Amino acid sequence: MPRQVPAEILLHILSYLIPDGNDIPDHHYARIQVQTLSRMSRASRELRRIAEPILYGQLPLGYHTLKVLETLCSRPDLGEHVRSISYSSWDYNAENCATLERLLYERISPLIRDKYRWPALNQFLKHLLDGGIDLHWEDNGGVLPQTLLLTLILCLTPNIEILNVNVDALDDKADALSRLFELCGRYVCGVMRRARKDGDSTRSSPVAPLHKLRSLQLTSTTSHGEPDSCRKKNVYPLFLFPRLETLELCSFNWVDTSQLGLDEDGEEDEDEQESDGEDEDEQESDGEDEEDADDDRWPSRLVLTSAGSHPNLKSFALLSCLPSSFAGLREMLRIFPNLHTLICHYVFTECREAINLTMYGSVLREFGPHLRHFELEPAEGADDIVEKADGGALGSLRARLTSLEQLRCPISALVGSDVASDEDNGADLDLCSFLPPSLRWFWTSVTAIGDASVHYKALAWMLDEAGSAAERNGQGRLPALEWVMVGIHRDSKVPTFEPCGFDVLRVSKRHFLYRKRSAAPVRNPPGWRLF
Repeated sequence: MPRQVPAEILLHILSYLIPDGNDIPDHHYARIQVQTLSRMSRASRELRRIAEPILYGQLPLGYHTLKVLETLCSRPDLGEHVRSISYSSWDYNAENCATLERLLYERISPLIRDKYRWPALNQFLKHLLDGGIDLHWEDNGGVLPQTLLLTLILCLTPNIEILNVNVDALDDKADALSRLFELCGRYVCGVMRRARKDGDSTRSSPVAPLHKLRSLQLTSTTSHGEPDSCRKKNVYPLFLFPRLETLELCSFNWVDTSQLGLDEDGEEDEDEQESDGEDEDEQESDGEDEEDADDDRWPSRLVLTSAGSHPNLKSFALLSCLPSSFAGLREMLRIFPNLHTLICHYVFTECREAINLTMYGSVLREFGPHLRHFELEPAEGADDIVEKADGGALGSLRARLTSLEQLRCPISALVGSDVASDEDNGADLDLCSFLPPSLRWFWTSVTAIGDASVHYKALAWMLDEAGSAAERNGQGRLPALEWVMVGIHRDSKVPTFEPCGFDVLRVSKRHFLYRKRSAAPVRNPPGWRLF
């Protein structure tokens, strides 16, 4: 019998003890984490060594956030374990703000200075200290307390890779969080420029906050429940942060990037030019020479939104937003030239503008041949209204989007909303001519305003073609297609066709799943969670 349980077994045990955060509110989940960690860490030194990296790897921050900050101040080594943070808000009453201000003066500033030894970051901290923390910051010009706590935690967690932030409470003007992103964005851009200049992208660089950030999710909703705008000065430094690989904007409308940093009347923030000048002066005084100072300056919006400016971004999702124009879609694909995944799930409001689907299709064929996953999906329950409002059709994606494996869009958006009945339709609808041969997973829905039987017939023929491809040694127009989800309108008849080579499963009242028998059983393709 071994005298000591191997570390690998302890690791598996602790992994099962962590509660599932998907089913528990963040604050409750975090409280259980802290209690579990406290009890386990007291059991033995070996258990503490294994438990802490697991339990501190993900930090859901809520009303208890100040306690987390106090813990990171007393045990700075714990901040090294943090890889993911989810932040909503914290209880910034007068007592908590006083505690935070004391920590900032006595513990946090010395810790950050010793950790990074970065003059520009020291200047940033000095700005926070000079401004003070004021509950009435709107009137007195103090530091906004809502995101200050998160800002300081990000400075104490240098290995953060994933950040989810609810930015509902942010002001239109830049606050501590957006200024930290600006500062670290300058650093990252400087590192990238020097790497290109030296021809060595693998050379190690000094550590700075956010230097490992790869995934960002931002969520916001205005007071009247409609999506917010990306143009706010406190938002665009976050979603244009360099070297991001995954970006998700929930309830944010994409706007022309020339409007970034402008107020609703199209005027620039009064403080923007002054702050830009101050930042340049700080960098010149902090740098060793003029060249280093130039490398560390925050790039202009024109640089950050130029073609190819964000080559690292692979996945971009716009959720619960108003649909962008075709020019906005083109701008996304130009700024993020190496996207593999583009997801657009839009809401329906009375002020929503119609989409020109024909121009959408042209933009996709010209700028999106590299896409592997594309979604264009209206809000659930508004499909009939959207189908009437939008004009044109995406058209065939077969010849140009040759890497597309995953597609989600209504059939009407693909082929057009003017669907004729079987009697009037001179030729059968051929979906195979619209879809690329690389397609594996297809989530679609039949027409909500036309004759659904036309779409059912087209789907049956498409699935028969894909199902018989296995019998022809993989030959056919859709040889890779193995998974098709079909949504029906509440007034549509239930589909009755049984295609060759596919099993049918009714997964909800309005959804039918068709899976190829010869393929490996896949219920949830990448990124899709079923009912």
